[in-house]
Amino acid sequence: MKTHSEKSKDGGVLVMAMIVMLAFSILAIGLFKLHETDAVETVYIKHHKQAFWLAEKGLLNGELILQYDKDFRDIPYAIPSGTNAVVGGHYDVTVLKTTVDDVAGIYDFEITSVGYVKGFNRRLRKTYRAFPGGKYAIIGISGHTELAANVTIDGPIAQIEGTVNVHDSRGLNDYIIMGDGEGSLTDKKGVAVVANLPPPPAPSIDASKYLDLLVSATNYPATNNVSVTVSSLSGLNVYNNATNTTVYFDSKIKIADNSVIIANGNIRFQKSGVSIGKNVVIVSGDKISFKVQANVAGGVEIFAVNDIEFEAGSGLVSTEPVLLMALNGDITMNANFTFRGIMIAEKGRVELNANGDISGTVIGGVGVAADANITITYDESVFTEGTPVIPKSFGDVILTAATWQELPPL
Repeated sequence: MKTHSEKSKDGGVLVMAMIVMLAFSILAIGLFKLHETDAVETVYIKHHKQAFWLAEKGLLNGELILQYDKDFRDIPYAIPSGTNAVVGGHYDVTVLKTTVDDVAGIYDFEITSVGYVKGFNRRLRKTYRAFPGGKYAIIGISGHTELAANVTIDGPIAQIEGTVNVHDSRGLNDYIIMGDGEGSLTDKKGVAVVANLPPPPAPSIDASKYLDLLVSATNYPATNNVSVTVSSLSGLNVYNNATNTTVYFDSKIKIADNSVIIANGNIRFQKSGVSIGKNVVIVSGDKISFKVQANVAGGVEIFAVNDIEFEAGSGLVSTEPVLLMALNGDITMNANFTFRGIMIAEKGRVELNANGDISGTVIGGVGVAADANITITYDESVFTEGTPVIPKSFGDVILTAATWQELPPL
């Protein structure tokens, strides 16, 4: 028979067991609630981040439209809502335009983007200042640009790095954008305005088409200097696969429309009466030189890995858009010329040493020198009438980000 003290002991053990079970139950409930809270918090953070990145995507979309859609910049309209099926969300974008300087074409654009994901939203705002971009009579990527006394420039000048030297009186009919500020404008005796604007991006030129033509041309028959004496050429005309050689055009030659001429060495035109038809492509792995005047039709692409030179007495006449491009060397004009199109010496210098008129854009990797009676007029139509290659970074405007902020959610 159990005594009273034994019964009390059994009862104490039972009570202790019940207390321990209750404690474990409370702990289990607490752990479950904590897990549930962590799960909710994890979902909250996930959707919160997704809403943020959707809003950022909306800002980027707004920036791209500003960069490339002139109609949108003139009168901003509602950007279509962007959706993302993966996260089950979308973004909405609004744009507010404010005029800073209407004459100079400077405006502020306030882009507000709201990202929505499953009941969560993040609201971002970024302000961009837009300057005229990609529309310059002259671009100097580095080095210095020299404009002689009798040069007239009708259009902006962009000197990304280096200096612009203006000598004697001059008509500069638009602002100059300087990479180094007003101090770079030396010997200023004419009318010139230096705009307080950031330098534009350096143009990036896509030369892959021409380099690919040179690489693919591996089975040319000639390995020495070649003289071409026929009166006309048409179709694909590949003359030489050897470097350090020259293809001489030794006749009054007419190159038919849509022809392609390729030489890994030099190309030299040295007999009078050169006529180059529409959409002709001439590619040299070294230099191209003209001893005689050449009449060039629209859509022509003349590309040299090194120099392009028009010697004294060998002017160029082009009244429709043409591309003249030296990749590593200089472009030199030593005879009177009339040029319409884009003239690019990406890593070299453009030297204009004879009387001439240019309508379009001139780009010099280490500057532009104009040392004669020369007029250079920016002509936007050369970019829209079929000129084959346009510098990649030529957008309609230069956008600089002024402010970025996150606003309270809606």
